Amino acid sequence: MTLHYSTLTVEAGGHTVSVSTVDGLGHWCCDSTGWHMVDVTYDGQAVEIYQDGQLLGGGELGKAETEGPGQGLRLDTSYTECGCGSAPPYGLGEFAVYPSALSPEQIGAHWSAGASLHEEPECATTPSGPYPKAVLEDSPLLYYRVGELAAHPTDRISFDSSGHCYNGTSDLGTSAGVGALPGDEDAAIYGNGQVVFQSGDKLPSGSKPRTLEFWVHNAATQSVTLARYGNIEGGHGFDVTLHYETLSVEASGHVVSAHTLDGFGHWCCDSTGWH
Repeated sequence: MTLHYSTLTVEAGGHTVSVSTVDGLGHWCCDSTGWHMVDVTYDGQAVEIYQDGQLLGGGELGKAETEGPGQGLRLDTSYTECGCGSAPPYGLGEFAVYPSALSPEQIGAHWSAGASLHEEPECATTPSGPYPKAVLEDSPLLYYRVGELAAHPTDRISFDSSGHCYNGTSDLGTSAGVGALPGDEDAAIYGNGQVVFQSGDKLPSGSKPRTLEFWVHNAATQSVTLARYGNIEGGHGFDVTLHYETLSVEASGHVVSAHTLDGFGHWCCDSTGWH
């Protein structure tokens, strides 16, 4: 397995499968994103590649035809000289090999156990309060309250409060701040760009009905993707964007847009608070 720029590649039997990383992992010059957990599973035919407990992608690799001992097991580290100075040597630890292709649930459990400082079970406890109660009554597939960073600023887990335990990954560089709900102590997450990532493999696909619901605070930017999932680059994704004061939904090359109210999304000076 190799990391080239921001691409993870698995090679065996002359065949390769590659996926793009998230959160800046592998940036050729200045990757300062800290520790990431990488998993590669192979079931005898297909490969799946994970970063930080989330499935990035995969594909058919065919018969690996690995011959051992060969040149033995080798683990490498390195560093790069670049325009922004010498990038620090990257570290490697906790290496393990399993005699089976781990499931997404198993890999997610490892990530949740390794990246969280919370002394709580892998799955979030049921939240209280009138708003969480109203959300849970409508049976969400995912419910990220994203308040974990308030207690532990270096925590990397975004716990799923839906009861399904589909935990996500909080990007480094994000921080906690005042939450959206009056009278609720749960914090919100703030950043510049992607703040939470989840593989999306449990979310509605094809033309299945869905609703995406979230709160946004002071979106003073010309354009921002608020939420998205699916194969965006291949034209088979679902995303919600805010451009100036226009909310747009795009899927399969089609776009539906609507103007916001109350100055929400003004490119320069949106100080309208939570929406």
